[in-house]
This record gives sequence, structure tokens and C-alpha cells, in this order.
Amino acid sequence: MFPVKTYVSRRAELRAKTGGGLILLPGNQPSANNYPNNAYYFRQDSTFLYYFGLDRPSLAGVIDADTGEEVLFGDDFTVDDIIWTGPQPTLREEGARAGVADCRPLAALADYLAAAIRLGRRIHYLPPYRGETKLQLSALLGIAPALLHDYKSVDLMFAVAEMREVKSAEEVAQMEDAFHIGYAMHTTAKRYQSMFPNPYVRILVGAALVIALTCVEGSGAYNGAGSAFISAALAGEQAVPWAFLLKIAFTALTLGAGFRGGEIVPTFFIGAAFGSAVAPLLGLDPAFGAAIGLIALFCGVVNCPLASILLSVELFGGGTVFFALACALSYLLSGRFSLYSSQKIVYSKLEPRYIDASAR
Repeated sequence: MFPVKTYVSRRAELRAKTGGGLILLPGNQPSANNYPNNAYYFRQDSTFLYYFGLDRPSLAGVIDADTGEEVLFGDDFTVDDIIWTGPQPTLREEGARAGVADCRPLAALADYLAAAIRLGRRIHYLPPYRGETKLQLSALLGIAPALLHDYKSVDLMFAVAEMREVKSAEEVAQMEDAFHIGYAMHTTAKRYQSMFPNPYVRILVGAALVIALTCVEGSGAYNGAGSAFISAALAGEQAVPWAFLLKIAFTALTLGAGFRGGEIVPTFFIGAAFGSAVAPLLGLDPAFGAAIGLIALFCGVVNCPLASILLSVELFGGGTVFFALACALSYLLSGRFSLYSSQKIVYSKLEPRYIDASAR
């Protein structure tokens, strides 16, 4: 988490931008382990994390844009929970970490909102993207699930997007840390060959590292091609933020050690995982983000924008304009890098010039 003052100032800015009424920010609930690669039953809502910073299931935050009152709704862990998890912080302790003093049981949220609705106050909420959240909002606000998008708060949507598109120094520092991790993963394969020139030793070391990483990660979700994960991401299951980094690590360790396998499906996995994780930050559906990420990364690593656009049409049907824009940016930014070192970049991507250069 960031320091408490970061979340306090973010919520204060959100109140000012929204103008009035109650701002309802529900956190995510646990998801069922209903497919093999769902190793993470819980991933917190990104907007809730941005304003409250608490990575814990079944929480909800309410911000009164008129009075400045802030309330965190949730429940303390029971003895039955603590038997399995060990000692856990109380809801009040969690609230203190986010700078919220008023903490109440989750069951009190319905009455709190009902009282505001009776007074004719507006309840601002973002378009829900998960089934559990849709049902929760429907029960709390008395709006049919199919009509929730009709009553979403456009003011809140623009306020959140305006704040989140500008990154603070703290956020930039975390992003740079992630970039350094990604760079280290990409250079792993080259280090293999310099550290272990004997291919048999390299394979043995690589296998040991993959086994060790699998044991540490614990789920096995990143072994193999990952087709089940891709299908789940495209169906709307939001990936954890670090899923694409783990897949990069597993793929780099495996291929760098000398093992052979396809590279396209892991590319789909990494693109879908990254798109699914980033989409909520931009106010997009995780399924749409996963589809964009899959196609964009594929385009970038094979340097085939037209084929990638046609692939998007074949796989997803609509949204061709968005896929085309993503492919154009990916193709432009990929430079001369490619999955295939024998590939030729015939024309410059930045100017109308014949270069006939080999890919890196």
C-alpha cells in the first residue's frame, strides 16, 4: 500500500470532481474455482484499490461528496476463518491503513443507502463488470441487473478516468520496478547460454528452476500452453496483475534452457493476462481488454498487422476499429524485435524508407 495520506487525498479529489451525492465503490467478492487455471479466487477491484488500497474480499467504500463523510463496510474475520488463516487485522485496523475511521458491518450498507435514496440523494457507481457485483448493486439499489448500466454515473466515470490517467511519482516508481522485473525476465534466456554453455547442464538447471518456481507459485497455472487461462480471460475472468509476468518468467526459463515448444499460445496468454489486468484501470471490461491484449501482443511479436487484424475478425467478430488501432500501435512500437530472428523488416516503421533489416 501507499502511505495513508495518498488515499485520503485521492478520495478528497474524487469528492470535489464528482460534485455531490454518495459515491459507492464496492470491492470484489471471492470467485469460485470453477476452472483448472483459476488459481486466484480473489482479485480486488482496481478502482477500490486506488481509493482505499485494501486487498481483502467483500469490502465496500462509501464517500459522501457533500459532507466529506467516508465509511468502510465489511466484516471481521470469524474464529472459523482464523483457524485456517491465522491472526488477521480487524476491519477497524484495515480502515486505519486507508485513513477511514468509520467502519461498519457489511450488512449495514443496505440500510445506509436506503436512507440516502429516501432523501432523494443520488448514488454514484461505476458500470459493474462482474456478475457478483451486478447482483450486489441490484440488491442494494433496487435496480434490475439489466438496467444497471442505464443508471451508471457518467460524472464518476469521468472523474475516475481523469484522476487515474495521470500517474503520481509513487505509481511511476512501482511501474519502473515492474519494468525492471520484465527486463530481467527477457534477458534470462541469454544468461542461460553464457552461464551454462553445456546444453545438458543448461537443461538440467532450467528444469530445476521451473520445478522450483512451480512449487513456490503453487498452482501450476503457468505450466503448459495455458489455453484454459486464455479462455477464462476472454470470458471476463479478471487476471491478477502479475499473471503476465509469471508467464514470461516460466516461458523464458523453459525456452532458454533448451526445451522446445510453441511460442504463439504463450504469447496469447501473456497478452490476454496483461489486457485483462490493465482494462479496469482504463474503465474497460476485462474480457475486452484481454482480447485487445492478445491481438496487440501477437501483432508486436510477429510484425504482421494485417494478419493480426484479420485474426481479430475471425476470433471476435466486431470491434475491428479498436483492434486495428491496437495493432498499429503495437507494430509501430515493436521496432525490429520479433519472435523469429530470420524475419526481415523490409521497410522502416517510422518513415517511407527501404531498410531490409534483419529482426532481432
